[in-house]
Amino acid sequence: MRPSHADELQALAARLLTELDDYETRLNALLGQPQDEVLYARNAAQFDCIRACATTLPGLQVCWVEVLISRFELLDELWRKPEQSAPGTKLPAVRTKHGETLGTLRRLCLRRYPDACPGAAAPDR
Repeated sequence: MRPSHADELQALAARLLTELDDYETRLNALLGQPQDEVLYARNAAQFDCIRACATTLPGLQVCWVEVLISRFELLDELWRKPEQSAPGTKLPAVRTKHGETLGTLRRLCLRRYPDACPGAAAPDR
């Protein structure tokens, strides 16, 4: 019989959920000050922690790729020079999309690893 890694996976899932919360807080700060290099570095480090957790947990890799793509699109739009942007910037739309992909990752994590957050019920979706 092979040993179970369920406890380790639940702990990693709990860490992922915490990292997602911290990342979103730092992301909101970065969106308010996009040229702040310290905020960017902290946000990038937080994103690396999310990557380490999400790519290790079985069943989250595809969703992780969607988060990665949406972050790229968000940062690309955030740092686009005004003369490169079309009238009516896409920033609100790509910010919303990134938030939705983060939410999807969070829900998937809770569904697959319900013991990661003892007080929360696993989402139905």
